[in-house]
Amino acid sequence: TLLGLFVGIARLSTNLLVRTLAIAYIEVFQNTPLLLQLFFIFTSVLLTLPRATEPIILPGPSYLSSSGLATPNLIATQTAGLWLLLTMIGIGTGITLWQRLRKIRLETGRTTYAAEIGLTVMISVGVIAWIVLQPFTVDFPELGRFGYVRNKGAIISASFVAIVLGLVLYTGAFIAEIVRSGIQSVPIGQWEAARSQGFSYGQILRLIVIPQALRVMIPPLTNQYLNLAKNSSLGAAVGFAEVFGVARTMAQSVSVVPIMVIVMGIYLSLSLITSAVMNVLNTRFQIKTR
Repeated sequence: TLLGLFVGIARLSTNLLVRTLAIAYIEVFQNTPLLLQLFFIFTSVLLTLPRATEPIILPGPSYLSSSGLATPNLIATQTAGLWLLLTMIGIGTGITLWQRLRKIRLETGRTTYAAEIGLTVMISVGVIAWIVLQPFTVDFPELGRFGYVRNKGAIISASFVAIVLGLVLYTGAFIAEIVRSGIQSVPIGQWEAARSQGFSYGQILRLIVIPQALRVMIPPLTNQYLNLAKNSSLGAAVGFAEVFGVARTMAQSVSVVPIMVIVMGIYLSLSLITSAVMNVLNTRFQIKTR
C-alpha cells in the first residue's frame, strides 16, 4: 500500500524523471504475468546470489545469499506481555489525547498540536517501557563452515523472499494506478483554493486531497487486497510452503477432496474478513447524506 501510494503520487509529479520512472514501473509490472515475475525474481535474482558460505554482509548484521536472508531475531522474555500491555495503553492514551485536542482546536481555533502530542505519548510509553522491562533479547545470526548456523537468528528462505517481493511489486503497481485516479478525481478547484490559502503541496495532499480521494479509492483497493490474498497461492511455484502447497503435500497421503475444501474455506475466510474490514472503512469515508 505504501509503495503504491508513493508511486501513485510520483505518477503525477511535475518532475519528468520521477514521472517517467513511475510510469515505467507501473507499465512493466501491470502488463506482465505475476507467475513470470515470481520465476524471474527467484531464478534470475535470488538464486544468482553468492552461496551461504560467502554471503553478502548487510547492516544488522544480516546475511543475504542464495539460501535466503539471515537477520537478527527477537526472543521474548517474561516481561514481553507486560510491555505489550503498557504499549497498548500508551496507544489508547495517545489516541484519546489526539481526539480531545483536535476537538478543542475545532471549537476554539487554537493550535493544540494534537497529532504531535498524541504521537509523542504513544512512542514515549513504548520506548520507556522497553528500556525498563527489556521485553526482548536479540539473537544474531552466525556463519558456520557450511552456511548459516541453525537456531541462530531468523533465517528467511529465498522462496519466501521471492513471493513477498513479487507480490509487493505486482500489487503496488495496481494500487499506484488506484491512487493516481483517486487523486485526479478531486476537483481542481480544491487544489487552487488550497494554494490560495498558502498550503504546501504536502499539506494539500495530506489534509485535503487524500481524504477526499479515499472515497473513490477504497472500493478498488478492496479488490486488490482480495487478489493479494488469493495470489499468495502462487508461492507454490517457487517452492514456498504456503497453504496450497501444504495442502497439495497432504493430499498425497489422504483424500484430496476434504483437503481442498479446507483450503477453499481458508481463502474464503480471509476474503470475507478483508471485505468486511474494507466495507467498514468505505462506510466511514462515505459522504453523509440524509
